[in-house]
Amino acid sequence: MNRVHYRAALRADTERIALLHADSWRRTYRGSYRDRFLDGDVVTNRLEVWCSRLAHEREDQFVYVAEMDSKLLGFVCAFGNEDRIWGSLIDNLHVSHECQRTGLGTSLMQDAGTWLTSRYRESGVTCGRWRPMNAHICSTNDLERFMPRPHNWRFPAAELHQLGATCGHAPRS
Repeated sequence: MNRVHYRAALRADTERIALLHADSWRRTYRGSYRDRFLDGDVVTNRLEVWCSRLAHEREDQFVYVAEMDSKLLGFVCAFGNEDRIWGSLIDNLHVSHECQRTGLGTSLMQDAGTWLTSRYRESGVTCGRWRPMNAHICSTNDLERFMPRPHNWRFPAAELHQLGATCGHAPRS
C-alpha cells in the first residue's frame, strides 16, 4: 500500500508547487480574482513566487510538501515571526482537489505548527497547544469548510485587514 510522504520542499519542487497553487486558486478564488488572471497569468505569477521562495532559502521560512509516488498532493508555507504585531504566518496551505477532506491539510498544518513552535515560541498567541500563527483568509473561504482546525485552533472574527476586495487576516487574539 502506498503511503503519503512528508518532507521539506526542494528547488526541484518549484513547478509542481506553482501548478498546484494555481489550480487551487482557480477552484477557490473564482469571483475574488479576475477570471482573466485565473485563466491566464496565475501560473506565471505563482511560478515567479515559488522560484524566488525556493531559490533563496530563508531561515524563517518553512515549506513542506506531501507526496505519494512522486505526485504532489499538498504543501504548506510558513514564515516565523513574520510581523511584529501579527507574529508568525501560515502563508499558504494547499491540498490537491482529489485529496481534500482526507486529513492531509491537517497534517501539513501540524508540521508547520510544530516547526513554528520549536523556533518562534514567543511570537504569537496560543493556538491549541501551539503558539504563534496568523493566516491570510479570503472571505470566499468558509473556514469550517476549507481550513483545517487541528487542536481546537481558533480564528477570531475580529478586525479583517483588507487585501484587495475580499481578503484579510485572522488576527491573533
